[in-house]
Amino acid sequence: MSPRGASASVDRVLALLRAGDPGRAERIGRAVLEREPGNADAWHLHAMAALESGKLDRARASLERALAIRSDRSDYHSNLGAVLERLGDLESSLRSHERALALDRAPVDNWFNLGFILLRLGRPEEAAGRLEAARDRAPEDPEIRLNLGRALERSGDREGALREFRSAYAGANGSGAKWKDESREALRRLLGDVYPIEAAPDIRRLLLETGVSPDLGPAAAAQLRIGAPSPPDGAAAARFLAARGRLLLDYLGNVVNLDPALERVFAAARAHRLREWEAVGASEATSRAAGTEGRLTAALATQCFHNEYVWHASAEEEALLAAPAARLAHALAAEHPVDPESVAADLLLVALYRLPGALPGGERLAAIPADEWFAPIAELLRHSLHGPREDAAIARDLPVLAEVRDSTSRVVRAQYEENPYPRWISLPPGPDRDLGETLSQMFPDRSLRRDFEAVLVAGGGTGYEPLLTARRNPEAQVLSLDLSRPSLAYGARMARRLGIDNVRFMQGDLLDVAALGECFDVILASGVLHHMAEPDAGLRALAGVLRPQGVIRIGLYSERARALVATAKAAAARLGLDGSPEGVRAFRKEILERGEGELAGLLRSADFHTVSTCRDLVFHVHERRFTIPAVGRMLAAAGLRPLGFEAGRETRIRYRRRYPEDPCMRSLESLAAFEKDHEEAFAGMYLVWAEEGRGEP
Repeated sequence: MSPRGASASVDRVLALLRAGDPGRAERIGRAVLEREPGNADAWHLHAMAALESGKLDRARASLERALAIRSDRSDYHSNLGAVLERLGDLESSLRSHERALALDRAPVDNWFNLGFILLRLGRPEEAAGRLEAARDRAPEDPEIRLNLGRALERSGDREGALREFRSAYAGANGSGAKWKDESREALRRLLGDVYPIEAAPDIRRLLLETGVSPDLGPAAAAQLRIGAPSPPDGAAAARFLAARGRLLLDYLGNVVNLDPALERVFAAARAHRLREWEAVGASEATSRAAGTEGRLTAALATQCFHNEYVWHASAEEEALLAAPAARLAHALAAEHPVDPESVAADLLLVALYRLPGALPGGERLAAIPADEWFAPIAELLRHSLHGPREDAAIARDLPVLAEVRDSTSRVVRAQYEENPYPRWISLPPGPDRDLGETLSQMFPDRSLRRDFEAVLVAGGGTGYEPLLTARRNPEAQVLSLDLSRPSLAYGARMARRLGIDNVRFMQGDLLDVAALGECFDVILASGVLHHMAEPDAGLRALAGVLRPQGVIRIGLYSERARALVATAKAAAARLGLDGSPEGVRAFRKEILERGEGELAGLLRSADFHTVSTCRDLVFHVHERRFTIPAVGRMLAAAGLRPLGFEAGRETRIRYRRRYPEDPCMRSLESLAAFEKDHEEAFAGMYLVWAEEGRGEP
């Protein structure tokens, strides 16, 4: 920013700015302006000093004076745009940056600044063009590539966005290191959907640096299945997995596998381990359990616990399993103390197929200190033995709202007490947006409250949504209400583990919510109303405890989007299968062996891959499905006014392109027409936000 023809005092102001002393720079600048009021460079530097000191209005005034003298200076316009952006006047900032670029198309910053403002204004397609020009001029700049990736992602070009995020992440070193965390988070977010083979080195590095969490599960699976044997025989599968290293162990221990190809490899390796260890004898099996084979077997057993032993086991496997199960049961029944080393191999083999704590004498395993086991076995038992025991203890002391009287609610409760739902292991990493920020971004045209003191999660299940909500809103008190005590107990245990203390758990039917004697600023009821005998009555009950100006989000199954599930239910009925673990395993075996066909879409559902979630998907005891007009009528009957639909990024992009006049996805007529042409748009659920409707809109 070295000004042409500046006086010595102006040079001194510039030197002070460069030295990081904006206060002295501003004082000297004022003195210069008293002597040289027509010096445009002096006004410009005075503005920069004021900007560095956080005096935005003064900076704006000084830049406008500079431009009144020299309107042909691109850098003046550019810096005025920066000041206006910080003042929140994005439209005026845009005009300044457009003028700066029109005057001088050479500087990288002129292209970047214009693209950045366009991105902030919600015009990602236009932003991408300017940011691409900036990238072409400075391809190593991670900030440019990060923001270009954001523009491409919001434009629907996920592959292009991934390319830019990878480059930003790789280049965020040295002076650009401050962009490392943002690049990593952008890359993590996108890798939930996109993981092309050419990105393998960068993705693997990210996974090894940050660890595998559920949001990165699909990307890790894509890495792990490279070169997988197909069809997998046991020995080939075991060799393949042995070569996968730390990434595989991290994956098996921390996420539920959702990849059918890897499931086949894992199941084949499990059967091979059982056959092999039974063949080599007790001494050799113990030696293997203590080494690398034992570490991999423990991780595989942890995965089997996470998916609730959902993989099909052949008759041969069941026959082979009888021997180690009998030996382990004998050791646990003996009067002398259990020797952890001598039972290690049998315990690992049994834990590949059964819950260790369910064995006769399983409580004796819990009494053995963790440091007496081989370390991988101690970690396995932390999940599969000690966790369920702690849940059972917590469940006994949970408060109860009222006796569940509704017959449908009692049947639904029985299902979720047998199979707590949803199955989850960890919360996604931050950064977190609180409810106020979320609502402001989704519905900028409504003046909604930003502070929320009391939140109800109706149908809170195993605590995933209540805990995520509590973590994102630390000033709020969150109540998780659910029919199932085991589900609530899991949530309470995870709250302790994660150190989240602003959430409480209570058993009860939402039909009795008025008995709480409490009202709430926000109510979240995703995936619960459609399991009620009278969903309208449930919604009216919730609306009755919503405070004035409160908001509610409901989730309801779509009639159109659940067509595949309806077909799956009919297929299961024809096969004579029920929602027992045996029925779920038999149903999944049928689908996996069939491969392609009318039910192949189930393989892409995350709910297909554990016993509890597959039961919820295909074998639920009571389920209702809705249309968008029916949702509108239901809200109106409860005295609620729609704010808009919440949907995935791809659906939002497609909808806004078709209905730009309805960016909040509020028009029920437009949404119904859109779903008619995009039947999978709401494949999870309709997620609808509404506000308490007693006041004026």
